[in-house]
Amino acid sequence: MTAVTDQTLNVAAYHRLRADLERTHPPLRFVAFSEGRVAGDSDDYLALHEAVKGLANVMVVRLGDEPPDYLELMPFGEFDTHE
Repeated sequence: MTAVTDQTLNVAAYHRLRADLERTHPPLRFVAFSEGRVAGDSDDYLALHEAVKGLANVMVVRLGDEPPDYLELMPFGEFDTHE
């Protein structure tokens, strides 16, 4: 699939599952989506990143945060932790 198609599936899955995820997971937990499915979740962003780093076109949301109006696609494996 293309990155755009995957992200469309991921956004749709998030909106479809948001209420259930917020009911069954603690606030501010990170949840990763890939190919329109939940790919993992964790309280620790870096641990979640490590768990899903082999997947393509991952979208991570933080439960309890309002979803953004748009998504910026970036290579998931390249980020700065500002440490």
